[in-house]
Amino acid sequence: MMSEKVTLSTVRKFMLWAFGHPSNDPYVNLNLDIEFDSALAFLERYNQQSKIKISIHHLLLKVLADSFKDHPRINVKIFGEEIYALPSVNIATPINLVKKEWNPGANELGVVIVRDAEKKTLEDIAQDISGSVKTYQKGGTTLLLEEIVRFLYKYLPDISLRMFFRWVSMLGHNRILHDIMHEFMGMSTMFTNIGSVIRPCPGVHYKSAAFTIPDKLVHFSTCFGAGPLEKKVFVENDQPVIKSVIPMMIIFDHRIVDGFLISRFVEDFAQRLKQPELYYGMPGNVGNPAIASANPTEPKDISQQ
Repeated sequence: MMSEKVTLSTVRKFMLWAFGHPSNDPYVNLNLDIEFDSALAFLERYNQQSKIKISIHHLLLKVLADSFKDHPRINVKIFGEEIYALPSVNIATPINLVKKEWNPGANELGVVIVRDAEKKTLEDIAQDISGSVKTYQKGGTTLLLEEIVRFLYKYLPDISLRMFFRWVSMLGHNRILHDIMHEFMGMSTMFTNIGSVIRPCPGVHYKSAAFTIPDKLVHFSTCFGAGPLEKKVFVENDQPVIKSVIPMMIIFDHRIVDGFLISRFVEDFAQRLKQPELYYGMPGNVGNPAIASANPTEPKDISQQ
């Protein structure tokens, strides 16, 4: 019996094109576990006072944005053989649109770009995500590019879609035209919450994940992912201690970031999760402003290093 052609959604056709064929690249994969007990306790206290529910996803996005702000050397893009700093932290994060069963041809994935995330509160980020989910559920989209792709997919042959993708890719890799693209879909990094769809079950232990960063549209210097919460044994004062951890995946372009810079970034990221109330306070209280100013930042002169 011959294999049967699978019906593809618009987003699946786009992803097949965007990722293309694997090739040698300068990206490095890093997997680590970050203690999360303090963050869980913080979220429980915060949500008791907040009118808007703050999830693990929202907190991780905010921590990621603020860590990028404190380490501007990572918030960059490559054009040709030059590196350019980005003016703000815009984080692209996929959202799952499959409720119970997969529907062939239906979009199973949406994308939200949290713009100026470093300037937003936890509530602002939660509202951005919630509003985008509602828009997708009603059959809409939050991205102009996706709206155009849907139109081409619906009314024109596949060759038109491929031609459009190539045209957009040329814009995204051109230094001057990229500024125009940035207004519509500019992104500093990607964050995928794998843990929201992978549920640990008896006999199955989540270890790590690998991910190939698409480069057809724009260059990404980093990509982040979070796995499902787990309990793991730590050693403190030569004694075993069981703690909640969140597995994190970090992918970075070695042409931009080296081990020293990424380790500084990870330290800052983990510190914010260890003491979130000092950084973010409670609803109506922004936390201790001296905390952020006390943290060292990477030099903004990206020609150094």
